[in-house]
Amino acid sequence: MREQNPMIKLHCILPCKEQADKWAVSSQALYLSILDQADSLVYVSRVYHKNCMLERNRFLVEHASALLAVYNGERRGGAAATLRYAQKMGREIIVINPITRLISRSNSTLALPQF
Repeated sequence: MREQNPMIKLHCILPCKEQADKWAVSSQALYLSILDQADSLVYVSRVYHKNCMLERNRFLVEHASALLAVYNGERRGGAAATLRYAQKMGREIIVINPITRLISRSNSTLALPQF
């Protein structure tokens, strides 16, 4: 996409440096190739701990004006918690349901279904 629009930037916000350590070799290779192309890397934590994924998700919401989520409606888990946090922070939210491909949208004046 950068060939078509050089203004596009890739900023990777990662939970910890060792995120991919236990992944399959092929997944690690793909991951590292993506990181090599990034304009910036931010590690929320140097080492893994039980809340580093949550901290990464909150960092993303806190540094964004809008959230684009591919979300299947599951009420538990990281995606649901991140959507609830984005609602609480008054962010614009665009949700794509991966099964139905329906798109829902909200801002601080519109309400999405409860996550």
